[in-house]
Amino acid sequence: MGNHRRSRRLLPVALACLLSTGCWDKVEIENRGFIISLGIDKYDSNKKSSRAEEEYNRYTVSAALPSVTDMKESAVSDKSKDVKSADNSTISGCIQLMDAASSQKLYLGQVKLLVLGKGLLSDENLFRQAVDAMERDRDISRKLFLLSTKERAEDILRLNIPGEPMLGLFVENYYKNSGGAGFYGFYKVLEKSISDLRSTGCTLIPEIEAEETDKAEGIRFGGCAVIKDCKLAGWLDDPETRGYAWVMGNCRNSSVTVVYNNMYIPIKVLKSRPRITFSLKNGKLECLIRVNVSGAVKEYDFTAAGLNNPSNLKAYQTAFEQAVSKEIGQTADRVQSEINADIYNFKDLLRKKNYQLFLTYGEDWERHYCEMEIIPQVKVDIISIGTIK
Repeated sequence: MGNHRRSRRLLPVALACLLSTGCWDKVEIENRGFIISLGIDKYDSNKKSSRAEEEYNRYTVSAALPSVTDMKESAVSDKSKDVKSADNSTISGCIQLMDAASSQKLYLGQVKLLVLGKGLLSDENLFRQAVDAMERDRDISRKLFLLSTKERAEDILRLNIPGEPMLGLFVENYYKNSGGAGFYGFYKVLEKSISDLRSTGCTLIPEIEAEETDKAEGIRFGGCAVIKDCKLAGWLDDPETRGYAWVMGNCRNSSVTVVYNNMYIPIKVLKSRPRITFSLKNGKLECLIRVNVSGAVKEYDFTAAGLNNPSNLKAYQTAFEQAVSKEIGQTADRVQSEINADIYNFKDLLRKKNYQLFLTYGEDWERHYCEMEIIPQVKVDIISIGTIK
């Protein structure tokens, strides 16, 4: 009797072990299509299609994957690619259509990059549903990188870049090697953007664009899309993005060139530390941004610059301080007066740093943010001029 009861208790455990060792929907690796990059666009109504299709389709989803038939180790090591695309009313519908038209079973577990086209970013409803679809799909990593483009995402994925066929792998290695430093190394992952949108309503998505030369196609990073309330609010160019990065403390390893006495002198930022405080001045909210920067001069005309002279070095530091202050001020002015978006999340920072002011100004924050005076105060210390004293 005891053995019978013990057997009954062990039966569920044995079944669980048996089931866990099997794979009911097993697909051999050579029959898998490992998607590395995804692109999502708003459906182009200018496409040649039937009227019914035009009314039904809302999205175009593109997928870049290695072009192989025999993958023994990993799809991510391949050097050629296929780009598939499909139109449908939903993201999942597009993926299903691509899967149905593919000789391989498409797999999203290796997606490294998601590129969002301008048309999608400009449509609040389509953008919300696209983000929701990415978040709900259990195969898709929450750590995948996000990029925006003023073009169509499909066109970016189809670029033939010599030596870099798999854009998703290139972007992953690019950010890994930059360590997230410098405004070119500023990146966003899906998880962080979703968190930003839920907590502040704003997020920045770095920009990628095609750059063609006489010899080959290429890409360039720089600038970003400003998303407010799940809709494109505007674009920041390279200097404006760096103006944002100074405030957020992400300018390490950046190179900034300052014109001094008709000479172009670049400095490499070794350290950038911002400190933000809020106060009242004449009954108006004021934000003081103190940024301490240390850096090294990378190159200059030794005989003309005379940086060994302390007075000349001080003048150059002052010129650099003015340049950084200008970048911070121009970005702040534009996002306040034109884009009207708190890209810095100053509201939450005000709550943490000065709760009494937050109680007064937090309720109608959008108006107070746009009226708030933002004052940059930059201190630059040149710790190396590239010569032995």
